[in-house]
Amino acid sequence: MPISQPASTSFADKSFWLSSAPYTPNPSLAGDLTVDVAVLGGGYTGLATAYFLKKAEPSLRVALLESEVIGFGASGRNGGFSMTLFGLSLSVTASLFGKEKARQAHHYMEQAVELLESLVREHKLECDYERPGFLRVATTPLYAKRIHEEVELAQRLGLEGIEWIDAEATRREVNSPLYLGAWREPRCGLVNPAKLAWELKRLILSMGVQVFEHTPGTAIERHAGGLLIHSPQGKVHRLEARPGHQCLLASHSHAAPQAGARVHTHRAHRAAAPWALR
Repeated sequence: MPISQPASTSFADKSFWLSSAPYTPNPSLAGDLTVDVAVLGGGYTGLATAYFLKKAEPSLRVALLESEVIGFGASGRNGGFSMTLFGLSLSVTASLFGKEKARQAHHYMEQAVELLESLVREHKLECDYERPGFLRVATTPLYAKRIHEEVELAQRLGLEGIEWIDAEATRREVNSPLYLGAWREPRCGLVNPAKLAWELKRLILSMGVQVFEHTPGTAIERHAGGLLIHSPQGKVHRLEARPGHQCLLASHSHAAPQAGARVHTHRAHRAAAPWALR
């Protein structure tokens, strides 16, 4: 499976966060390597995959390959908000998928916010984390009505901690005469997303995960012994085909298979991070 790759480039000028602290990438892969699990992609998805695999089974040999540097993609370029919003409003989710699915989706996002905070606290991840909560403010009467209805729906669904606050209470939080009221929710954290990615790298290294940066997987193919993951210089990352030995694709859309390429899915899986930052 050939994999398209963006041209290698400097990372510090790609976002404010990526330039916010000194960072030294790990060396590239040089030579052959045999592992139980290979993770392609050094964003939150790949980092979380490596972390939870080693936590569940410390004896696993896990390696993570990143084509640029850890956090180079969306994981190092988002707004740094750890929150329960996921793209659709509660009412739209309920309309499209039903109230029970809307409730489940919000509960999942609550767990994601709590999970990230627990990881930061437990492992003392130095990523400027704080938890101020979240205000969705209304600046027009129509928007105030809409937000109020969203809060009422949340409360009917049994979602806890979400409340409507009026203009006076909102101004005590943020003193602006433009704010007519707000959705207030305690579950929202702020984080430096690049530092979070780099601290997660530090964490998985301490657990025994091997991390190789500037090491794109240019092709994945099957062979008699399992899977071969090729790097640009012709180095081969070897994955043996024994039960539980896997390849996890934790990359963004720019690493999609090239048009017309034959895709081998034998023991190769896509993964998703258990939290998301906006």
